[in-house]
Amino acid sequence: MGVDNKEFARQMRKNAITDSNGNIICSPDLWELIASVVEDVPTADVEEVKWKAIDGYEGLYEVSTFGQVRNAKGQILKPYLKHEKYTSYKKVGLWKEGKYKQFSIHRLVAQAFIPNENNLPIINHKDEDGTNNIVSNLEWCDRSYNATYGNAIKRLKKSIKGRTLSAAQKEKISNSMKTTRRANTKLKFEYNGEMLSISELAEKLNIKPATLWMRYERTGSVFLKSAKMDGGKEE
Repeated sequence: MGVDNKEFARQMRKNAITDSNGNIICSPDLWELIASVVEDVPTADVEEVKWKAIDGYEGLYEVSTFGQVRNAKGQILKPYLKHEKYTSYKKVGLWKEGKYKQFSIHRLVAQAFIPNENNLPIINHKDEDGTNNIVSNLEWCDRSYNATYGNAIKRLKKSIKGRTLSAAQKEKISNSMKTTRRANTKLKFEYNGEMLSISELAEKLNIKPATLWMRYERTGSVFLKSAKMDGGKEE
């Protein structure tokens, strides 16, 4: 049976025995009191930290499931931040045979702990925080998935709003949008009781598929919210 904080403090003062130097000596009653409090403390689900040798640096460095890197002496390396356009990534430098090389920590974690049977090239951060390299937050993916994941498109649109772009930049953005559309080709929308793709819906509405794509990318819906003029399900 547990006790509250005030009662615990009172019982501590009552049952504590001190030696000549003022050090507390636990009496049997005090031990029983402490045990009763400990029994009521909920246990936390703490994930076990696992370590694996870094490929090519066996015996020199290891990486953990929590995104830490340590050397052969067990010392945790201090990472530095590499700032990219939309996020930042943690990196470390490793030494081998007098040569220094930099590595992204999320790649070291994924290579050590996440199977990649399909040889996917990109590592995605599920929470979109490039500094969170816990293994459960990472996944292998392709470029299309990574480019359209979460708020990637919103960040891209925000970054180009009001800017004058070069031809090369426009082409890059256009290709990114095309990638997004290819990734969403399996999307279906309800129209008069039917589930239709963008192309099928465009044919029904007698408008260009690109118009629906632009509307979907801008509002998240292919149907106009102001009226049922499309004949689709009003939102």
